[in-house]
Amino acid sequence: MSTIIASNISDGTTSVASTYVVTGSAKAWVNFNGSGTVAIRDSLNVGSITDTGTGNYTVNFTAAMTDVNFVCGVFGYDTVTGPTAIKTQSYRYASAAAQPVNATNAAGTSFVDLNQIQVAVFR
Repeated sequence: MSTIIASNISDGTTSVASTYVVTGSAKAWVNFNGSGTVAIRDSLNVGSITDTGTGNYTVNFTAAMTDVNFVCGVFGYDTVTGPTAIKTQSYRYASAAAQPVNATNAAGTSFVDLNQIQVAVFR
């Protein structure tokens, strides 16, 4: 395997320090439909979504993280029911290979399926 060493990366117009790419870029992200038949709209380093019950999903990484010390941002919305609460399951349930995600109604009293879910993972 070859190594490229560069302090900056440019697309010809904009330049950014390579440390932003190495340590600041999303290591995985996914936009998926969590209502009905779960379907990935687009993704990076996400091989599949497992529907584990109403409002409960697992994001399965194509290439596992090096450990569980990653940050996961989760966003969701349902075009029928409107705003919801969405979260990742507690740290102890995450693994280097997958991240559980839960969605509840806006009051947080019951799990709900959402048709718009986005997850971004940074390491």
